[in-house]
Amino acid sequence: MSKLDNIFLRIIQDSQFADTIGNDALRIRNLDDGKRAVNKHIKAVAEVLDMLNKKLAEARSDMSIKGKTGNVVIDDSEYQTVYRKVVSLLTK
Repeated sequence: MSKLDNIFLRIIQDSQFADTIGNDALRIRNLDDGKRAVNKHIKAVAEVLDMLNKKLAEARSDMSIKGKTGNVVIDDSEYQTVYRKVVSLLTK
């Protein structure tokens, strides 16, 4: 199981979050299952984590190409696409 899968499972299996969404969190085994979930809250969390992971990988790669070191920083404009995706998932 990947690090991202573990982060995702910790979020959705958190007692407060699980109380909010019901027993659906117990059926999910990894991030891919979460992205295919019927529950829109689980699906939104999975999509956000996946999108942020991809954005971080792109930023890390860009920094490597440019020879920069330090913390990986995502531009604020990149967060807008993530926000729009979450809003669209939760308002369906």
